[in-house]
Amino acid sequence: MIKFFGFTKKKRITINKLSSKYVADLDDVIEKSFSDIVEFINESNKFKISPNININDSSWLKLIVFSANNFLIKNHFSENKTEKIHNIVFDLQAKLINKDQEIGTSRLTDNINFFNQKFEEIGVIERTMAVCIFEKCSLNKFQDKLFQQKNDPNPIFIKELSNYLKLFLFNWGDVISNYKIES
Repeated sequence: MIKFFGFTKKKRITINKLSSKYVADLDDVIEKSFSDIVEFINESNKFKISPNININDSSWLKLIVFSANNFLIKNHFSENKTEKIHNIVFDLQAKLINKDQEIGTSRLTDNINFFNQKFEEIGVIERTMAVCIFEKCSLNKFQDKLFQQKNDPNPIFIKELSNYLKLFLFNWGDVISNYKIES
């Protein structure tokens, strides 16, 4: 009844604060979970030998997770708000990718284009993230000969990784239900 009359208990948040919170939350989740993702890949029995992915550089995972989540923003906001959020978020994420803003911007732009191209082929966000990781980490050379020759990722590995990557998707529904977003 209260919502009927226009009264809500939603907290107010500006696009700037929301964008900062979004980037900080994603970065925090990536940093805390990066070693788990690397361990999952390195210890997967779907590879004939371990890829031995370096645990010291999380920027490749950030690029993929940021690109996927940024892609989803348009599903939750008007075109105007989406553009404002994208502009703020892009600068914040580029700084996290590389201290040199120009390098961070270039890497993020390239990865967004790569992700968008893969999404057009695949059409499922989590699977696209998994395939991007597979390609960015050059995992094909660690597969059995059959998959290597096909130059195709093992579908079981991609499914397992996709299920794991669902945890990296930002919960916009929760934000929208709890906050009134102001320009």
